[in-house]
Amino acid sequence: LGRPAEAMKHYATLLSAFSDSALVERATFELSELESEGGKLDPAITRLDTLLARTTDKELREPVLYRLGWCYLAKGEPDKALNQLELLIKEFPESGLLALAHYHAGEAALKQKEYSRARDHFAPAFADATLPTEFKESALVRLGETQALTMQWPESETSYTSFITSHAASKLLRRAQLGQGWARENQSKFDEAIAVYRQLLADEKRDETAARAQFQIGECLFALKQYDDAILELLKVEINYAYPQWVSKSMLEMGRALEAKGEKIRAIEQFELLAEKYPTSGAATVARKRVDELSI
Repeated sequence: LGRPAEAMKHYATLLSAFSDSALVERATFELSELESEGGKLDPAITRLDTLLARTTDKELREPVLYRLGWCYLAKGEPDKALNQLELLIKEFPESGLLALAHYHAGEAALKQKEYSRARDHFAPAFADATLPTEFKESALVRLGETQALTMQWPESETSYTSFITSHAASKLLRRAQLGQGWARENQSKFDEAIAVYRQLLADEKRDETAARAQFQIGECLFALKQYDDAILELLKVEINYAYPQWVSKSMLEMGRALEAKGEKIRAIEQFELLAEKYPTSGAATVARKRVDELSI
């Protein structure tokens, strides 16, 4: 009926007034579900931990493990979440919760920067036909991301291409395009990567995704030794986007392109300008070192 507060009162009454009831374990679990969905994670976790330790009901243990993993992930404790979810996956390989358990385990592993482990959860999550529709898109993008993070570039490109082909209207489309371009770039398919990055930029948005795509076009042209074109594209990052991370990196790459062209004086000037404008950036650290090396 959509009245969770009243439901919680009845569960609490049952637990306090009938502590020996055969319904206690089920009531404890259902109360913890309502608590967690209402953001009361600590009391839910306490109930679930206690229930997990004492129950001998295998049918109940399965959803308890899932809910406990979900709660730990929501609380920002991915290590504990991963433990519970992988225990569920191991103990209940035929579980109806298996697809969701893999998905959330992937998220937990990703938060811990355990990229191979995350990839190995997102793959079966996406492949499982029972994964709810609202998770399907995210699972495929996450698979592409973790394949890239583990340098499986052809596989990453395939995942992103599949997403772009089948989810053209998705809010995750531009993220997938950036990933597809990055996967191609890392396979030295520079012209194909540039084509994807330009497609991403076609909507003329000025967000960080666009700034990154514009920067990567410059990087691809640099790799192709088309230095003048690379400089022009990198300059667009500085002109069109207000993201210091990408502007400073683009300025550094412009200096490197000038250096590659043999224009030592202009390269030094570019590196010095970068160091002046973004003195605390990582790019500035590299630029100052290049100035010292080029000035010898």
